[in-house]
Amino acid sequence: MFTEARWRLVERLHREEALSCGQIAKRLRVSRTAIFLGLKRRGSYAPPSRGVAGRPEGRRLLKLWKSMHNRCRNPKNTQYGYYGARGARVCAAWREFEPFYHWAIENGWQSGLCLSRRNRRKIFSPRNCVWITQAEAARNAYHPSSEMPARWLIHAFGESKGVTAWSRDPRCAVTFSGLLCRLYRRWDVESAITEPPRVTGNATTRRELTAFGLTKSVTDWSRDRRCTVRLVTLIRRLNEGLSPEDAICIPPYGGLPRGRDRSGGSDGPGTRTPSYAAGGRRGSFSRAPAP
Repeated sequence: MFTEARWRLVERLHREEALSCGQIAKRLRVSRTAIFLGLKRRGSYAPPSRGVAGRPEGRRLLKLWKSMHNRCRNPKNTQYGYYGARGARVCAAWREFEPFYHWAIENGWQSGLCLSRRNRRKIFSPRNCVWITQAEAARNAYHPSSEMPARWLIHAFGESKGVTAWSRDPRCAVTFSGLLCRLYRRWDVESAITEPPRVTGNATTRRELTAFGLTKSVTDWSRDRRCTVRLVTLIRRLNEGLSPEDAICIPPYGGLPRGRDRSGGSDGPGTRTPSYAAGGRRGSFSRAPAP
């Protein structure tokens, strides 16, 4: 137990010298918890002042600030190869967090924005950094493949670039995979780049299918208990010209449909069976020989 003189010493170290409970406990060789609880009971505990880092926006910016330093200094960081290994450094003015915090607030920082350098060959500094959206950061991100020559040149608007470069162009209204899919479908190149996607919000185009006297979307039919295949296989069968009932019910790879007794015999002569189950071409069907 501490005497009253001992507690006055603890209070003086905490108030006048601004030592934390851990620092006092280390100096007096006692438990930190005992120091903390004793100061709380006496009403002398003063929580440490975190300054701007204690504010909600300060906590988010502190993570960005630490990440910036970590990418430039720590070789174990996954992004060190793109920053520190390539000569990226942080300026002397941003070695402390508070100057970085004030610069970020004054230059339009908002939650969700990313810190980017205007010139990748220069350091992180107030003159060379700017706040951009995550989409812009993804477009401007360095990747070794960006330095490789394009395998497929696309000619549009008087320019010739690869598909990846066109997907990062501000005029492109779709993603890389969407642009690639349009080009494979032989769209006009300029329309494939500039035409906005046909999906708005959560509303997607529905493909209706009528089978067994019912009309439902293809997705709903793939979830029906009578369907024996996945959605992708069902769509492929319909695109190959198979009737809706056959596309839904014919088992994959010659297996039995769902819900059918696997211990039973064959369905009898004349039953339609996928020919690829016997080594034929996928998508073609033939009649099984009579037993």
